[in-house]
Amino acid sequence: MTFFAEERAVSPVLGGILMFGLAMSLLILTQVSVVPAANQQLEFEHNQGVQEDFERFGSSTTRVAGSGATETVDVDLGVRYPNRFFLVNPGPASGSLTTDTATFSIENVTSTNPETAEYYTSLGNDVTYQTTRLVYEPSYRQYANAPRTLYENGVVFNEYDGDVTLVNSRTPIVSDGDITLVLFDGDVAEQTTGTTSLTLQAASAPAERIAVTDTGEPITLRIATLVPESDWQEYADGENAVTLHKYVDADANPRTPNEVVLRLDDTRDYTLRVARVTLNGNAITDVPAYVTTVGSYASSVPANTSMTYTVEVRDAQNNPLSGGEVTATIDGPARFANGNKATNASVDENGHASVTVTGNTNALGTITVDIGRDTDVDADLSDEDAHKYVTYSFELVSTDVTKIDQVADVGSSINPGLDSQGLVFETSSLSGNDLTMTFAYTGTETSEITSARVNYYFVAKPGTNGIADSLVITTESGATKTLEVGGVWQDLGTDTYTLSPGDPFVLEGDLFQPDGSDYTLKGSSDDFFMLSLEFSDGSTKVYIIPVSK
Repeated sequence: MTFFAEERAVSPVLGGILMFGLAMSLLILTQVSVVPAANQQLEFEHNQGVQEDFERFGSSTTRVAGSGATETVDVDLGVRYPNRFFLVNPGPASGSLTTDTATFSIENVTSTNPETAEYYTSLGNDVTYQTTRLVYEPSYRQYANAPRTLYENGVVFNEYDGDVTLVNSRTPIVSDGDITLVLFDGDVAEQTTGTTSLTLQAASAPAERIAVTDTGEPITLRIATLVPESDWQEYADGENAVTLHKYVDADANPRTPNEVVLRLDDTRDYTLRVARVTLNGNAITDVPAYVTTVGSYASSVPANTSMTYTVEVRDAQNNPLSGGEVTATIDGPARFANGNKATNASVDENGHASVTVTGNTNALGTITVDIGRDTDVDADLSDEDAHKYVTYSFELVSTDVTKIDQVADVGSSINPGLDSQGLVFETSSLSGNDLTMTFAYTGTETSEITSARVNYYFVAKPGTNGIADSLVITTESGATKTLEVGGVWQDLGTDTYTLSPGDPFVLEGDLFQPDGSDYTLKGSSDDFFMLSLEFSDGSTKVYIIPVSK
């Protein structure tokens, strides 16, 4: 019998070995090529997400600056790779979040508000603010040329080895005469593979808008920036009031901040708003910068009348600063509510502090009230810098008719009644700042009003309504005459008023404040003023006119 070797299992074994080798080759090929490519795509998508997080951060910063509300933004710093069966993945890739300090200066600036102007003068009319730049830098495994992402002065941009690409459109620093600056405080140095939360809080917000102008040279903005000159030039080209004056490249290192200098159109005035937002409570401590007045006040009040003055304490951003106290002192025949000539007043949550002054009975004279920050606690505000306190001066006058007749040229008759021959006051009404006064004429012959003046105006609520400074009357011919409170007689010339026997006489006028704005009543009020009229027969009469809605 002949025996043969058994060789039937050779082919299956070889086939299995070949299949296993092919599978391992595919697995290795996947590991060395497909997995890195997939991870690179994952890292790219993560980087896009970080840029979106930064855009949300910028939007939140703007909202907090405008509303004062607190917001939280999450930033995903690191990336984790998915599990892949039979394949090896690297560990999670981390990212770092840091902050850099920067500056923003406004030069050649002053204000139409006297106290703000004094504060700017004390700074040499050049104001420098500290702010912060937020920087994200990834440490990816595969996405080797990933950019740094930065937030600076309202703009988010990517930096690729010195080349910069804006992620969002620039928030305009100057737009249609409004200068808006959002300062950002924070000190962050974090590196993690996870998500970090950034809490944005208002350190000085919402921002107050103040009127500013130049000092004779154009207002200049000097900004430390990593945004290239071409982008700043594009911004300046799109804003009529802004000129790119110069761009200083500080260093060949693309990570060294440069300086851009913008000049504003010197033929117009501007408004300025500056807000400060803090990151995770790391705010620069704000201290009172200056004190300014709230509202306008009468230049004269009756003796034994109380007058409440309100001031606002502001920080370096021109925003109200709450907490603390102000000191108030009096020079003249008046006292505060505590019966003394000096007092302290608490500053409320709106940055306001109020003191009430009462003049001595029948003690006529000039009263001076100083309210402000007593930094050396010596109860003498006059030795402080001018911007640290405000001064109010007013005259105490008497409402006694005999004394008024002695101290003012008011005429020969006050409030004549219906039993007299002449012009008799009946009613008055106020709509907006339009005042209508109705009189009855009881004379038997035609007469004319030839001159007029306003001797005195009493403001019942100066802190609420402001101060009435002038009455502009309209004559029969349509001409206007301005009667300043406490001013001289105004001769009507050919624009006299004609008074006919038995006919009513209506006198109309508009009340204005010292700045030319309308004087209106907010709520109920007990205002009154003294109106003197001269007639064609040479006689004069005085009318006490109530002012109410």
